[in-house]
Amino acid sequence: MLMHFWVDFLIFLQENGDHPGTWNGSTGEWLVAIISVVVPVCIYLWMITGKRKLVMQENSSRILQPLNNNLMY
Repeated sequence: MLMHFWVDFLIFLQENGDHPGTWNGSTGEWLVAIISVVVPVCIYLWMITGKRKLVMQENSSRILQPLNNNLMY
């Protein structure tokens, strides 16, 4: 939700930001592109390394365990 807020905030800061338009390569548009693409990719790469990966695997196994048990019967 915070990411969505910041992207919207940066778009509305631009001149005519509340109207559809085309890419003109302004600083604001590059900033929005970086925030909406590069930042989530960096967070994803950070989350799939080290202990965070093990925690996510354990949590997904715990969540999916009831589904796997129901499929066996």
